[in-house]
Amino acid sequence: MYLEPTTGEMRRSIKATLMLLAPVCSLPAIAVAQENPSIDKFYQSLKDTVYDDFQKFLEMAAQERQRKIREKLPPSTDKQVAEGTSGIKFLLYNKAILFVICAESADRSVLPEKGIAVVNQCVSSKTVEMMKYLKLNDHAATFGNKKLVSCAIKARDFQREARFPPFDFLRDPNGPEIIDFAAAIDCITTGP
Repeated sequence: MYLEPTTGEMRRSIKATLMLLAPVCSLPAIAVAQENPSIDKFYQSLKDTVYDDFQKFLEMAAQERQRKIREKLPPSTDKQVAEGTSGIKFLLYNKAILFVICAESADRSVLPEKGIAVVNQCVSSKTVEMMKYLKLNDHAATFGNKKLVSCAIKARDFQREARFPPFDFLRDPNGPEIIDFAAAIDCITTGP
């Protein structure tokens, strides 16, 4: 998904939320992946944790609205609120999928002893890719919107989108989509 360029305030809020989301998966959810070979069930086990993170975002947004009122700043427009909410849904959905990807690729022979550390390390490195992708989106004018959109389409993971649809509270008219961030970065930073 190509994220529309946002205001500096919204980018800071999204990036702050990303930091909160670093541990989006709780240990019990990883334990489910260890005990049950079904990755589909593992994905479903993430629902409550992702919902909690979504609620944290909504609380942060409410606090930001209150701050603007206190400081007599203009409120965010409806479009900005919708874009911000859509962006957070995109981040939460992709963060959950990062755990799925890492759980799928984890060597079952190291589970459960080292499994949690292996999955968390994998997610950490993939989160860095996601943040790099977001930073590249901040510079849309440099690369051109057409290239960013083209690369996002090429990097979409349609198979996982079909297998792991977004949770009800993450559904959005414009997505969210699952992006292979490494592929998107490579596409954006190389070639014409």
